[in-house]
Amino acid sequence: MREVAWRLFAGEYNDATLELNGGGERAPSYIVTPLGAKVNRIFVVGVITDVENVGTDLQPMWRARVADPTGTFHLYAGQFQPEASAMLSKLKPPVFGAVVGKSRIYAPEAGTTYTSIRPERVKIVSEAVRDYWILEACRSLRRRIDAMAEAQKMDPLTKEGLVQIGVKEAIAEGIVQAANHYGKADLARYSAMLVEGLRYLLPEYREFRPPE
Repeated sequence: MREVAWRLFAGEYNDATLELNGGGERAPSYIVTPLGAKVNRIFVVGVITDVENVGTDLQPMWRARVADPTGTFHLYAGQFQPEASAMLSKLKPPVFGAVVGKSRIYAPEAGTTYTSIRPERVKIVSEAVRDYWILEACRSLRRRIDAMAEAQKMDPLTKEGLVQIGVKEAIAEGIVQAANHYGKADLARYSAMLVEGLRYLLPEYREFRPPE
């Protein structure tokens, strides 16, 4: 079964430092965020602010940045992502773009991690699509904040206990793994991200409108 593509803000995604490998050649790997999102695939919509080839002319590797209200996603697409690479090579930023891809984490040294997305597809979209994505990402974030708030009241914290109070099993498992790795999540930080996302939908907070 194909993995669900999470709607996730950059602020939460870039906080992630936990990677879980499924074991085996075809088993999926996951990035677990501090709120327990267990991400193999991700769907983001934002402003593609810049695109550059950091490879060679013969073997291009396209790097792009996608901005949302809370931060920036980093994309890398090469020869194994032909559809996304072809699209990125043609883009003229800034534009509103939608990206579906695989989660990636890179740890060059102990204590330092960088998250990125390996895009499967990139598409130019409208501002309305971006706004709807922000709303969906806010709803998803709110559910995880609420679930983590309940989890922080539990002693001991168990997946079964979370499921009993109505948390979906996949999210409950991620919450337990996140709590074991990160400790107590800073819910005020993520509540602020939620407010920022909703505020961004107000006309007076728009900083960018690409030409029609």
